[in-house]
Amino acid sequence: MISIYSALGTISTFDGVVHVIIGLIVASAFLAAFSVFFFKKEIRLFLNRRRPIKIFMADGVNMGAEVEMLRKSKLFKIEEPTTDHRQCDGIGNHSLIIIGYKRQMAGLSDIVNAARTAKIPVIVYAKEQLEETDKSLLNSYSWHSVCNFPLKLMNDVFTILSTFPKMK
Repeated sequence: MISIYSALGTISTFDGVVHVIIGLIVASAFLAAFSVFFFKKEIRLFLNRRRPIKIFMADGVNMGAEVEMLRKSKLFKIEEPTTDHRQCDGIGNHSLIIIGYKRQMAGLSDIVNAARTAKIPVIVYAKEQLEETDKSLLNSYSWHSVCNFPLKLMNDVFTILSTFPKMK
């Protein structure tokens, strides 16, 4: 067992002091790198949370509970959901687009193309299986996610907003 006196004796030598200083420098560099990573992610989330989330729903799709869940979290700025896909022309400073999907949904390609042009990620909330043509459309856009459970929707929204940078 090393006594405290022998440990202090080792540190008091010149080599011991050098090793302690090197250890402190390495620990400080690691702490600084971690802090930069952490604060960069938090700033990105903060900036994305200030921008609104646009929700498009197909006719007949009820996402009232899901919208209420997102609003109650008080983490996100949710615009009033719409069934009018023509509002995709107004996509601009949004952080995210959520689509309440239904088979043969009118305007899905318009919404996805508007999101692609604006470089905004898309979440497709589908309670039913996607049609093959819709899968192909979505697969042509890299920044999309498909989910079908409320908790997965909340998780995807938070994850995307905390990691996705605002494109210029």
